[in-house]
Amino acid sequence: MLIFRDRDRAKTLPSALRRSRSKQVQKRVRFADSLGLDLEKREYFVKDDVHFSFLSEYSTSNSSLSTSPSTMSIPRLLLTNFVYLPENDYQEKVRNNKVSVVALRASGNSVLGQINVLDVAFEKKVHVRYTIDDWASHAEVPAFYSHRVYGTSDIDAFNFSLDVPASAQSGNCEFCVQYVVNDTEFWDNNEGTNHKIQILSDESKKTTTNDADKETTAPSTSNNIATSPQPQVVMIRPRTTPRRLRRWGAAGDESDDEYGPLRRAGY
Repeated sequence: MLIFRDRDRAKTLPSALRRSRSKQVQKRVRFADSLGLDLEKREYFVKDDVHFSFLSEYSTSNSSLSTSPSTMSIPRLLLTNFVYLPENDYQEKVRNNKVSVVALRASGNSVLGQINVLDVAFEKKVHVRYTIDDWASHAEVPAFYSHRVYGTSDIDAFNFSLDVPASAQSGNCEFCVQYVVNDTEFWDNNEGTNHKIQILSDESKKTTTNDADKETTAPSTSNNIATSPQPQVVMIRPRTTPRRLRRWGAAGDESDDEYGPLRRAGY
């Protein structure tokens, strides 16, 4: 039987990762003046010495973005010679001419439209050729396949979007449609007159507003006679409670005087 004494037992060596408590790092704080430096440093700037070259470079490279919203105006478009036809007339026109514009809508500075073409072959291309300078120059936008016209087996529908440049503040935009299939071209030029869109600017509206503001300003009198203000007449509109909503009519018949049906409150 072996008996171990305390002095014979092996002692665990201190871990190398364990920091010895006997050796503590003492932190010292030294000030700048002890090293021969100043305790503070001051710098003075003159307003005229500040350099803003990066701002000028940014404004030069982004001159197109620096235009204020008041100087840029989106032209308003008006369809002048497009007339909607019954669906049967459109189908007959497509079968005779192979291509026809069947729908047009002006939205902002864009013209959205639908073109129906006769499905002569699978491979086909449809383009819209337009001009804003009376055909001194022109450009083209493609039309993309949308769907097969409902109720037919030989007519396809294509959609297009034509963006009128913002630089065109007035004048007319004309366009026609080119349909290419089996190396043959077919055109829809609205029977020789082309499809026309009138471009209206906001200058006339601004001029009218400025003239109205000038008229409302009364000229000063030389004799400085005090005049009593004219009484203002306020028209009070009676409240009406329609029993049902009137149906939507044409775009020109829209009004703000529409109310929802009156619901009876529960008690």
